[in-house]
Amino acid sequence: MVAVLATAMAAWGWSMSQDKFDHQKHASLFQSCDGCHAVEPEGVTFPQPSLCQGCHNGQVARLVDWRGPSRVANKFGFNHSEAIAAKREMGEDISCADCHLAPGGGAMDVRRAPASHTPFFADEHRTLAAASTAECETCHNRDQRCLGCHQGAENLDIPAREQAGYHPQNFLALHSAAAWNREVECSSCHNPETYCRNCHMTAGRGTEGRTNTGYHSEDARFQFGHGQAARQALESCASCHAQQDCLACHSAKYGRMVNPHGPGFDASKLRELRDKNVTLCRYCHFPNDPRIER
Repeated sequence: MVAVLATAMAAWGWSMSQDKFDHQKHASLFQSCDGCHAVEPEGVTFPQPSLCQGCHNGQVARLVDWRGPSRVANKFGFNHSEAIAAKREMGEDISCADCHLAPGGGAMDVRRAPASHTPFFADEHRTLAAASTAECETCHNRDQRCLGCHQGAENLDIPAREQAGYHPQNFLALHSAAAWNREVECSSCHNPETYCRNCHMTAGRGTEGRTNTGYHSEDARFQFGHGQAARQALESCASCHAQQDCLACHSAKYGRMVNPHGPGFDASKLRELRDKNVTLCRYCHFPNDPRIER
C-alpha cells in the first residue's frame, strides 16, 4: 500500500523494470507495507514475480513483466534495517510512512535529497558543511553521520587525506585563533577539561595550581564579569581551570549556589547538552532524573 515510486527509487540508487507500481490499485490486496516489503538484515526485500502471477496470468489480469528493483552502487550506503534499528534503540517507533510520503496520486514518494547531494557528495561535502552545518543538521545527526568518518581512524573507507579528522592539516598550530574567535564550537566534539587541559599541560601552557602572575584582567572585579570571557573562549579558561573550579560556585547542590545554567538557558537543548557531557549534568542531576534521561 505504501512503497516507493520508481523515479524516486532511481534517485536513491535503485532501478526498476517498469516506470512505477500502482499501489492505489492494489490497496485492497496489501493492507500494510510489510506485506511486500519485508525488512531483512541485508536490506529491504521485494515480492517475487510469482506473487504477481497469481493474478497477472493473462486470464484474471493481464500479464506483466515486473521485477524487483536492483541496487545501484552509490556513495551513501543507506540501509533500511540499520536505520530502523537505530530509531528503535532510541526508543522511537518508525513506520514506512515516516519517510515515504503520500502525494495526492496515492503512490508513495521518497523525500528527495537536496540538489547538492550528487553521487559523489560524500567526497565533496566539505565546502557546504564548512559554510553552515544548520542545513546538514535538518537530516543528519553529527554523532552518527559526521563522527562515523571524522574520527582519525586508520581503517575507514575514506581517502587518506580525510583520515586526519574534521580539521585541516596543521590546524593544531592555528587552533587558538579559531577557538578564541568562536569560528567553530570546539566543545561540540572536545571536552575542554580533559582534551584541552591535558594538551596545554603537556605543552607547558597550563598549570595545576594557582598562577602567581596576573593572567586575568587587572580589574579587581574580573570575577563578577568573567562569564562574558568564558562565553567568548571557554577553551582558554579550560587550559588552566578544571570543571570543579566552576562548580565551586555554579552548582545547584553546594558552594555559592549560582545557577549553573545562566540567563537565556534553552531547555529545549537539554538532550544535546547531555550528549556532549552527561558527567557534568550529573554533578547536580541524579542518574534517573527524567530531565536528562529522556
